[in-house]
Amino acid sequence: MGFSEHVKEIERVGQGSNTGRDALVVESWRRCLETYQLDPAKAREAVIVSETRLREHRQQAEDLVHIARSGLERLYRQVAEQNYVLLLSDRQGVTVEFLGDPSFNNNLRKAGLYLGSEWSEPLAGTCAVGACIATGEALTIHQTDHFDITHTPLSCTAAPIYDTQGALTAVLDISLLSSPILKTSQNMARHLVSSTVRRIELANLMANSRHDLVLRFAAAPEFLDVDPEAAVSVDGAGRITGMTHGGARLLARARGLDWRSPHRLIGQPVADFFDAGLDELASLTRATLPRDRRIALRDGANLYAHAIEPQQRGTATPMARMVRPAPAIARLGGGSVIIDGLKRKIEKLAPSRLPILLQGPTGAGKEFLARIIHETSGVSGRFVAVNCAAIPEQLIESELFGHVPGAFTGALAKGRKGLVEEAEGARCFSTRSVTCLSRPKADCCGCWPRAKCCPSADRRRARSISASSRPRIDCWPIWWLRATSVRIFIIG
Repeated sequence: MGFSEHVKEIERVGQGSNTGRDALVVESWRRCLETYQLDPAKAREAVIVSETRLREHRQQAEDLVHIARSGLERLYRQVAEQNYVLLLSDRQGVTVEFLGDPSFNNNLRKAGLYLGSEWSEPLAGTCAVGACIATGEALTIHQTDHFDITHTPLSCTAAPIYDTQGALTAVLDISLLSSPILKTSQNMARHLVSSTVRRIELANLMANSRHDLVLRFAAAPEFLDVDPEAAVSVDGAGRITGMTHGGARLLARARGLDWRSPHRLIGQPVADFFDAGLDELASLTRATLPRDRRIALRDGANLYAHAIEPQQRGTATPMARMVRPAPAIARLGGGSVIIDGLKRKIEKLAPSRLPILLQGPTGAGKEFLARIIHETSGVSGRFVAVNCAAIPEQLIESELFGHVPGAFTGALAKGRKGLVEEAEGARCFSTRSVTCLSRPKADCCGCWPRAKCCPSADRRRARSISASSRPRIDCWPIWWLRATSVRIFIIG
């Protein structure tokens, strides 16, 4: 379809004609003409917001991106070979996360399929992200479905992400710079996007409802425990405290309500929606087989349910006082003055914030002792071991500290987390790092406050344990990003 034909079709739709387009597309075109006063004959370049605005939008979406990241990366791996680009936009339509082939960066940026692009309907016209925000529905805007002629080569599929209170909080989109002519070619893309969104919402609900009963639902028992279709959280008084979008639709259907009015669902007694009380719903745990966990809704529909009991609320204990004595220290043995003295030192130093240096010949057990110190400290998290000698010298900086996009030749387009950041809240044990005394490795093992590859400038001194087989070394303080509970073990 040429430029003039595209403009004429939009004008006919504005006059009330039916041109065979999907209803969602027709409604979006009319909003563009009547509400936003956009001119279909005026082409618009893609809008990329300023770095300052992008930083603000990304900070606001940080919690969601953290929860969604593994789901986004998994989806991208599934579609990357078909040259799809993945965009995560916030509720204003600004792209706050982007996954795409860096070899196409120039074309993607020009087309608006890039970090910081703004896809709101009033600005970009009919597009998948904008129409998804306007309707709250998963959809595909394929080629000439787009209002603006600039975007007609694209095929974009998007699904909304709702928060636990039923408000639209983001949009997940996968797009193609060029695609097959038939719109039905994107049906699988829509299924993949919707499935990913469902899992992201479930993960968000679970993360925010640890102290509530969570009820997960499926139409069939086979996938109830592994891939539920909907979920809601319920407090001790039996009232709805949160839900996924599937859960909102389920509750609304049970009472003949509109899911777009979440205030009529949140805070209501769970027994108003199910033909069962709180005690019966709470008993539908994995202690019974999925096929035996069938429940009825108030509208007569039947589902299978999985109840996940709430975590018990505990009293927070300051990290410096969370000392776990005997079990770990007992592995050192005893019966000698030297070992007993070592135990006393560990009990005193492990929960402290002081840097610790371990020295001893190869094979003396420095890693074994470092692990015991970790377990005795009382800090939660796992013990992460990293063999620095196995990491190429030119990659040691980025492997440990991560890197920002474009930090060096061959860097990932989105940057990446370093091994230290992956160990946040835990311990990172680095072997043979002190003996690798080339400048880059020495810098990474020590204090490097101006790290070129480090993706964040928010650095605070963290506690460290260093170890070496050398008779005397400099004990470098270890810097870490945003972490106050990370301890780095360095062993030579």
